[in-house]
Amino acid sequence: MRHLLALLPTLPLLAAACTGTSATDGGSGSSSSGSGCLASAAVGTEIGSDDGGALRVKLLGLVPDPPVKGDNTWTVEAHGAGGAPFVDGTLVLRPFMPLHAHGTNPARFDGTLTDGGAWVFPPFDPFMPGRWEIRFSAEADGGVPGGSVVFHACIDG
Repeated sequence: MRHLLALLPTLPLLAAACTGTSATDGGSGSSSSGSGCLASAAVGTEIGSDDGGALRVKLLGLVPDPPVKGDNTWTVEAHGAGGAPFVDGTLVLRPFMPLHAHGTNPARFDGTLTDGGAWVFPPFDPFMPGRWEIRFSAEADGGVPGGSVVFHACIDG
């Protein structure tokens, strides 16, 4: 009985782990599934580089929305230094599942720049349920890296 009582202070943390919220965020964690996975992949979301680069990526479209196991097509807008549209190079998408330390096959998907300045990516398949990182990187002409951005997608099983 003493051992059970010792676990009482950890119940809020255990509950948060099961619901996808933080014990300190007032339960405001967002989840696109019941898996407790926190997602940032939503149309209209814009994320900047987490590696000190100038790249910013905004999600314009997800098909299907929300992302699922099977083929997913993403359309984004990318900006570089000074907020200028990123159009002189290649925008690359790399799906990655951190829990299992693997990506997809193929691992890399190059975007196609449309006349309207949006980047459209060929279908990619996050083939397992759980949290995926959808990693974007900019490769300027000449192969010079221009930063990277990570979105989180929750794939239901």
